[in-house]
Amino acid sequence: MSHIVDPRIVLQQIFTAVNKNETVVNLSDGPFPLIHDGQAITVCISQITETFESANPASTWAALMQKENPIHSYLFDQTGHLQYANVQARNKWNLQGENVRSFTLEQLLIQDGRGCPVLLVSSLDVTHQRQLELNLEAAKDQLQRQNLCLEASKTRLEADQAKLEAQQAALKARLQQALQMTTIPKTNIDTVTVADKAVRLLDRMIEGDVPELEVLVAVRNAMVRETDLRQPMDLGEQLMHSSGLADDVGQAMVDLLQGDSHSSAKQVAKAQKNALSRGTTMRSSLMRPKRFSGSRQLSRDISQRLYLSSLQRSSSLADAAAADDPADHMSNYVDAAIIPHVESLLQEAADSWTFSIFDLSDATTRPLSTLAFFLLKGTGLMDIFQLEEEVVACFLRELEDGYLDNPYHSSTHAAGVLQMIHMLVQNGLIQSGVLDDSLQLSCYMAAICHDYAHPGLTNDFLIKTCHRTALVYNDNSPLENMHVSSSFQVMYNSPGAFFMAPIPRDTRDVLRASLIDLVLGTDMKKHFSTLSRFQAILPARRSSCSASGTQSHSIATPEAADAGAADNLPLASLPPDQKLLVAQMALKAADISHLAAPVDVHRKWTAQLTEEFFRQGDRERSLNMKISPLMDRNDSAGMVKSQVGFFEIVALPLFNGFVELIPDARPMLDGVMANYEYWHSQQIA
Repeated sequence: MSHIVDPRIVLQQIFTAVNKNETVVNLSDGPFPLIHDGQAITVCISQITETFESANPASTWAALMQKENPIHSYLFDQTGHLQYANVQARNKWNLQGENVRSFTLEQLLIQDGRGCPVLLVSSLDVTHQRQLELNLEAAKDQLQRQNLCLEASKTRLEADQAKLEAQQAALKARLQQALQMTTIPKTNIDTVTVADKAVRLLDRMIEGDVPELEVLVAVRNAMVRETDLRQPMDLGEQLMHSSGLADDVGQAMVDLLQGDSHSSAKQVAKAQKNALSRGTTMRSSLMRPKRFSGSRQLSRDISQRLYLSSLQRSSSLADAAAADDPADHMSNYVDAAIIPHVESLLQEAADSWTFSIFDLSDATTRPLSTLAFFLLKGTGLMDIFQLEEEVVACFLRELEDGYLDNPYHSSTHAAGVLQMIHMLVQNGLIQSGVLDDSLQLSCYMAAICHDYAHPGLTNDFLIKTCHRTALVYNDNSPLENMHVSSSFQVMYNSPGAFFMAPIPRDTRDVLRASLIDLVLGTDMKKHFSTLSRFQAILPARRSSCSASGTQSHSIATPEAADAGAADNLPLASLPPDQKLLVAQMALKAADISHLAAPVDVHRKWTAQLTEEFFRQGDRERSLNMKISPLMDRNDSAGMVKSQVGFFEIVALPLFNGFVELIPDARPMLDGVMANYEYWHSQQIA
C-alpha cells in the first residue's frame, strides 16, 4: 500500500452527519503492483470499511445501502485476500464459508486468462443523494399542492359551467316565453291601422325601399276615406266577410269595435288635455309610489271604519238619524261573525292573480268599498295625499250605492277590475317607473268608478233609442262619459264625500284629467286606436333595452327603487302621455280580466254577461227593435261561437302586448291562454 489516509476526513466530506469521534473507518487505496504470469500489472483500488459502536442514522443508512447495493462490493487486505463481500458479490462468485478467505484480488481482476490494467472504483455521495430525495419529496409536495389548486380550479370551473348552463336554460326559457308571447293565433283580419301602415311605408322608403304602387294607392285611399286613422282599414268589411266568423258574430264584433257611435259621430279629432304634463305641487313625478304594505290589522279595521263613516253620515242628517237603525248599517257592511273571513279574503286579494271576487262578494254586500278602502290604505295613498279616512269611506259607500244590480256590470265587477289593476300596479307598473303617486291614485279611482251607474245596456242601444245619456254626450262614448262625470258629481255633491279636498288644486286637476282619460279609454270603440298607439311604444323599448344591455325592467330590490334607480329604466323615461297610455292599457286589461280568471270563474262571468245581453235583447224585442247580435235569448249558442273570435281579434293582442312591455304580468296572459284553449276546444267539439 502506497499510503494510508485517515478515512474520517474522507467520510466527513461525504457524510455531513458523521461524527469523527464516534466512527472508526479504515481506508485502503492503491496502486498495488501485481504480477500475473510473469507480467507486472499496476492496479488502483479503493475501499472503505466502516465499523462503529453507535452509528448515527446517516451512517446506518449508508451501511445498509452498501450491504444491499446491487453493485458488487469487495474488501481485500494488503496481500490481496478477500476480507468482505456484499450479498451481490458473494452470489456472483458463490462465496460461502472457506471460499471467502481463499478468494483473492487476483481472481477478481484476472478472468479467463485476461488481465485488467485498471480497476475503476466509484464512490457514492450519500448526503447528496439524500438531498436529491428531499428535493424530490419537496417537488412531490409542491405537485400535490398544485393538484389541489387544480382540483379547486376544476370545482370553480364546474360551478361556473353549472351557472352558465343555468343561465342558458333561463335564456332558453325566456326565449320560449317570448315566442309564446308573440305567437298569437292568426286570423284573417288585418288589424294593422291606417296610421301604422303609413308609418311602415315611410320607414321602408327611408331605408331606400320602393313600396309597390298598389300598396301606396290602398293606404292613400284609406287615409282619405277613414275618419279615424287609428282604426284598421275596412274593419267592418273584414269582420263581416273575411274573418270566417258567423254573420251574427261578425256583426256583434262590428257593433263592439266600430258600431254606430263611431260611424254617426263623425267627430273632428280634438286635442285632449295632457293629464300628466301639468305641474304638481305635492310630489315630484319622479318620486315612486311605495309597494303595498297592507296588514291583517288593516283588513280587520276596514269594516268598522266604513260602519263608523255610515253612522257619522247618518247622524249629520237629522231626519235620517231618527229613522235609521244602527243594526241596519252594520248589515250593509260586514257581519261581525264573518269579519275574520273577510280579513283573509282581503289579504288574498292583495296578492293573488287568481283571486275570485265572487268570494268577497259572498262575504260582504259591499265588496267594492271594502276592497277599495283596504287597498288605498295599504298602498299608503291616503297618507301620501293626506286623505281623511272617514271622507274616503263615505265617498266609496255613496259610489257603490250607485252601481245597479246588473248581472255583469255591477259593483262586484268593479271590485274585480280594482283587484286586477292593483295586481298590475304592484307587479310591474311600480317597478318599471311608469307610475307616480298621482297616476297610481288615478288608476285605482278609475277602476272604482269606471262602470258607475251602468244601466246594463250598450252604447249602441242608448244611441239607437236616443237615450238621454246619448243625447247629453252627443253619441260620443255616452256610457264612459256618464260613468266618470257622475262619479265626480258624487264626490262634489254628496255630503261628506269630497275626499279630494286636502289635495292641492294643481294636483287635483292632474288627477281629474288622468282619471277621465283612463275611464274614456275603456270604450271598446277606441280599442284599436289605443292598442295601435300602445304598440308603437314596444319597438322603442326594445331598442332602448338592446342599446343599454337591459333584459328586464325589474329592479332588484325596493330599496334600489327608493334610491332613484327608476331613472335608469326605459319605461321611466317615457313622456307623460305615453305613461298615461300604459295606464290606459292596464285598465283595459283589468276591465276584461275575467278572461284571465280560472276557467270556472271565467265561465261564471261569461254566463252573467250573456244574461245581461239577453235582457237587452228582451228589451229590444219589446220595443220592436232588431235584436242585437248575440243578445237573442232564443239563440243561446251565439256567445260560445263568439268567444274564440273575441279572444283572437281583441283579447290576445291586448294582453300579449301588455305583457311584452310589463313581463311581470305574465300570469295574467297565462290565464287568458288557458281560457282561450277552453273555448277553442268547445268550438271544435
